[in-house]
Amino acid sequence: MIVTDKKCRKSQQRKVILDELQKSTAHPTAKQLYQLVKKRLPDVGMATIYRNLDHLEKNNQVIKIGSKQNETRYDGKISKHCHLICRDCNHIIDLMDVDKIIIKSKELKQSKFKIDPNYAEIFGTCNACC
Repeated sequence: MIVTDKKCRKSQQRKVILDELQKSTAHPTAKQLYQLVKKRLPDVGMATIYRNLDHLEKNNQVIKIGSKQNETRYDGKISKHCHLICRDCNHIIDLMDVDKIIIKSKELKQSKFKIDPNYAEIFGTCNACC
């Protein structure tokens, strides 16, 4: 009789989910991530994807991104950056130079408000939709 360690299985699933998310530059939804993970773990279910995404987000290993269609997207890149989100096509662009662009705002300096760049989302229209 073969005994499988559930904790080991969960950590393997989580590792694959995180790996696929970190490889992606598309900021996938849970459903899109499921399709990527399923290629490596054919028996994985959507509940496993959601459960692990929640765990990874709570442990600051992924970033949850809102969108116009209220469909949550995920980012495996946790370095200091924010997101530009197109209101028309929902395309997401990483904005890495947060300090140079947002933090230099006169109003921001005067307000002494501190922006958390990992959760800043700026909505507008991308070049393709203009």
